[in-house]
Amino acid sequence: MRAWLIDFAAFQLGWFACVGGAAAGLAWPGPLAALVYAVWRLAARETHLERVRLMLAFGALGTLLDSVWAATGTVVYATADLFGPSVAPPWIIALWLMFGLTVDISLRWMRHRPALAGLASAVFGPLGYLGAARIGAAELTEPTLIGLVALGASWGICIPLVLKACGPPRGADSAGVA
Repeated sequence: MRAWLIDFAAFQLGWFACVGGAAAGLAWPGPLAALVYAVWRLAARETHLERVRLMLAFGALGTLLDSVWAATGTVVYATADLFGPSVAPPWIIALWLMFGLTVDISLRWMRHRPALAGLASAVFGPLGYLGAARIGAAELTEPTLIGLVALGASWGICIPLVLKACGPPRGADSAGVA
């Protein structure tokens, strides 16, 4: 099976652990899934600083963005009581850390096409929030459409900026999965 497909499937399982755990009122399944995913991805023999940099950059970006959404009341997260309602909960931070690790495998195409990455992020980022809301892990406050547009704009702008800040991908050694 191709490495990108395995990585994509593993991330989706992690997404469901994060969102499903939060919807069930449990704060630990998401961070545990992220830990397992990160150990698996970082244990690869070709692991290098680039992979760690991507994970930490996206973790920091996500913590900041989702803390802004929490603080403004645009998104209300399940299990937000751990850090307080104005800070992104651990399961959201876990999602962002995992997302950063997908950028060198299943989402590697984003690194070479920043405009397309911005457009895709502007569309699919908010869809993730809608999915989380449907499952019960988050609530998008009214007016929902304005919140979704704001989420999309932030993703569409910030994802390409972080990719640019992290620099171009290294050679073929960053394409493998353990």
